[in-house]
Amino acid sequence: MVINLLDRLHGSGELKALYMAGVISFSSINNRKIYHTYKDRINNDVDKGEAVKQAADVHNVSFVTVYTAIKKMEIPVSIPKV
Repeated sequence: MVINLLDRLHGSGELKALYMAGVISFSSINNRKIYHTYKDRINNDVDKGEAVKQAADVHNVSFVTVYTAIKKMEIPVSIPKV
């Protein structure tokens, strides 16, 4: 999934470098943060609707934005091994 790729880049420090170079957009960075907030709530046994509401409240965005972030972060992507 896209989230796995972004997390891998974040862990290596490359995500920030790619953002600063203009390769990765702010919305991708923001969607990653929103998705992690949503998944943290789901992992703490909060139902999906409430998790979306809480993520929207934390990031001061609409429900639609949270659902869009979820959809984009869960797109399947193959990550080549280096």
